[in-house]
Amino acid sequence: MRIPRIYHHRPADDMLACIYMAMRSEDITFSKTQAAKIVGGRYVLERLVKQKKIRVVKPGMRQNARWECNGEDVLRHVQDYFLTSATAV
Repeated sequence: MRIPRIYHHRPADDMLACIYMAMRSEDITFSKTQAAKIVGGRYVLERLVKQKKIRVVKPGMRQNARWECNGEDVLRHVQDYFLTSATAV
């Protein structure tokens, strides 16, 4: 049986680079709530934004306009909780 090309073994770093490239090329964004859950909380997200590690766009000029957090930046700062809890189960 022939294995489809997508299932060939690829190093994890290559796969991660492909994910980052796809996030960048498709201009995928997360809301503030989604990004906060991924990085470990609202405080952590706001700290990363202040440190310019996560790019944020507020399309509206209003004070309460929705945040659009860059998807690639958010995924680069995934909280270790997800990695440790997945291996603990």
